Amino acid sequence: RMNNREDTSNGGKSEKNDASGGKYEDNNLGKKCGWESGPEAAHHAHFLRAVLDLLVEKAVFQGTDRSSKVVEWVEPSELQQRLQLDLGDDGVTQGDLLRHLDQVVRYSVKTGHPYFINQLFSSLDVYGLVGQWVTDALN
Repeated sequence: RMNNREDTSNGGKSEKNDASGGKYEDNNLGKKCGWESGPEAAHHAHFLRAVLDLLVEKAVFQGTDRSSKVVEWVEPSELQQRLQLDLGDDGVTQGDLLRHLDQVVRYSVKTGHPYFINQLFSSLDVYGLVGQWVTDALN
């Protein structure tokens, strides 16, 4: 789980990760993102698993839970400050990308939520989601 996960990569010191911008630099996520388009297991495997864990926990399960909000609304100017999407000249680490993704999921409208009513969306289809992931992975 992404929330309150133990991090012991800092010289044996234990740190807690939190969902709202905690430390995602553990387990090789502190590496800078490269420009290479092909996946490399040593560089990308942990990052892909961390992204999948975050999406499954926060977008699929928390995002469709009836006790959660359909959207965590903030004014656009406040959202711009909270997201801090400036990449800078040096690029970002995988941990930075994971933090950004966490924030995007947090502040996005959950169109799969049971209380989101729209003629274009009804709910999250788990098997359809898996199908999308398989199609993208094989493409």
